[in-house]
Amino acid sequence: MLTYVPILRAKDGEFDALRHMHDRVARSVMPLLDVQKQPTQTSKAPKSSKTPKSLQDYLSDVASKLADAQNDRPLFVDMFNFGPADKVESGEHVYTYFCGELHAHGMNFHAVVGVDRWSNIEYRAAIGHVLAMNGGKALLRLETEDLEDMSDPTMFDDMLGDVLDQCGLIARNLPVLIDLGDIRNRPIADLLPDVSAALEFLRARGFIQVVIAGSSMPTSINEAVKKHNSAAFLQRGEMILWKTLLASTPGVRVVFGDYGVRSPRSSDAMSPDTNGKIRYTVGNEFLIVRGHSMRIGPKGGQMWGLADYVVKSPQYAKEGFSWGDEMIKRCSEHKIKGNSTQWIAFDTSHHLAAIVAETYEYARTTGGISALNQPV
Repeated sequence: MLTYVPILRAKDGEFDALRHMHDRVARSVMPLLDVQKQPTQTSKAPKSSKTPKSLQDYLSDVASKLADAQNDRPLFVDMFNFGPADKVESGEHVYTYFCGELHAHGMNFHAVVGVDRWSNIEYRAAIGHVLAMNGGKALLRLETEDLEDMSDPTMFDDMLGDVLDQCGLIARNLPVLIDLGDIRNRPIADLLPDVSAALEFLRARGFIQVVIAGSSMPTSINEAVKKHNSAAFLQRGEMILWKTLLASTPGVRVVFGDYGVRSPRSSDAMSPDTNGKIRYTVGNEFLIVRGHSMRIGPKGGQMWGLADYVVKSPQYAKEGFSWGDEMIKRCSEHKIKGNSTQWIAFDTSHHLAAIVAETYEYARTTGGISALNQPV
């Protein structure tokens, strides 16, 4: 049963978190994997003797890793960071090519139809090919700008009608994602009327399943924790927004979504001055424990103290709660240090389990449990 749609980068850290999900968590999580562009070598980085991979080889490798991590569990897949007409070397559209690789691995993938890209004829054709490949399983992705376009209902209805007609989809069976992106500087009081109006707009047109996703995580850890070697709590506005909407939106099943433990605007570029950090999800908040630059001693060894802080805090959920919690405990015992990719995996693993528990408990105690027990 669908409880939670995390929007995750299709990267090694996220793959490890998905691979290690407990079955009780995996049953309630249907992730949306956003495929990232192939990393480019910067002028400051040492030159590699290896020939860069072709885009086809890169996408094939990502698809293979995703298949290994997710197996036959359902997922949504998007290529939001690519252009709507981007192609691989053979001339095939990137989305068709990537989904073809997932299909070859026998994956249960659902297409994501981006309204922001729908005007492009090559994108529309690619979506059509993917829907023919996966049996017509899809998600409609709306962004903040699309919500603004609803102020012209005639124009927006024409676009919706075109999507449904060309894709052979029915509103009642098509889940919608309202992707708010970075909401760190957007007060809940400002978001609520816009999102509520969008939910009513969609309900009136027959849509009954809507995912609300956003992220309060800053792009840099020093925006959340000002001092080195200290800790702070950061409010997760996306969770508070969902809890407010769950009970106030009759006729629509409102599903929680977020961006995991990363900001949608954060960079994947590695820096030797990256601070050690643990992003630990608790009720309505992140507990963020910040260390110092990895250039400064004890370098990676600083993670032992950060993990010990989490384990000794009243917020620690114990090592049996998730694989990530087990790894935090092992780190606190000086058994591992973990690199930046591994800490994305550990933090994400705990986050997925914590969100499933939090959303289920809130819905149970407020009588909104039926909203969580409907599959998309």
